[in-house]
Amino acid sequence: VQQAVEEHLRFEALEKELAIAAEIQTSMLPQDFALDDRLDIAARMQAARHVGGDFYDVYRINDRTVYAAIGDVAGKGIPAALFVVKAMTILRNEMMKQLPVHSAMAALNRALCKGNDRCMFVTIAIVVIDTVTGDCRYVSAGHNPAALGRPGRDFAFLAPPGGILTGIDEGAVYEAVDLRLEVGTTLLLYTDGVTEAMDPDHALFGEKRMLDCLNRHSVETASGVTRRIREAVEGFTGDAPQSDDLTLVAVRRVG
Repeated sequence: VQQAVEEHLRFEALEKELAIAAEIQTSMLPQDFALDDRLDIAARMQAARHVGGDFYDVYRINDRTVYAAIGDVAGKGIPAALFVVKAMTILRNEMMKQLPVHSAMAALNRALCKGNDRCMFVTIAIVVIDTVTGDCRYVSAGHNPAALGRPGRDFAFLAPPGGILTGIDEGAVYEAVDLRLEVGTTLLLYTDGVTEAMDPDHALFGEKRMLDCLNRHSVETASGVTRRIREAVEGFTGDAPQSDDLTLVAVRRVG
């Protein structure tokens, strides 16, 4: 009986520590998205466990430049959460140097490769936006392709730029591509917790269902887009447990 009581107390202590860790991780993610009057931004990370391996970042680099990023570390739990902290910290530091975004991604990759004896890796997508012109540079390290919805046209996936996931090969090279956010255009970044969400029969939500969800309604605010996807995933999965972290970042140009 004494042993059972001690094990229960240890379990309760662990649960409390994990809850605190979850609060700390959430507090690291930006919550204020009012970075520029010309951009409507929304983001949300929903961990499958107490702490997750997904992250996002949105930040103003200078008077006319904002960047948005999303990442997905391989694995879940405490190891993935610690790697998230490392990746987020390095990414923010590299982006603030105002290097070309593909160079910043390469620098992040080199830093994550050092001392990475467990061969952990992370997929990342970054978009750097000129808030005056709407011109963007988009770079991806093996991440899910972004979805773009232009005025009067359906959402469609962008061809992902060349580049492997970060943390594996120090010499990896990353390609950046140009695109433009016209007024009324929405860019959606997401992790595979959306497309690989499973229903009770283990069927996947999938990319097609995500696009159908986006195109079924007229484009709203950025928060409306992320809410619509979350609700569609929740309706699809039903009572099935959340199988992976789910993260969304939507950027809509409004002026």
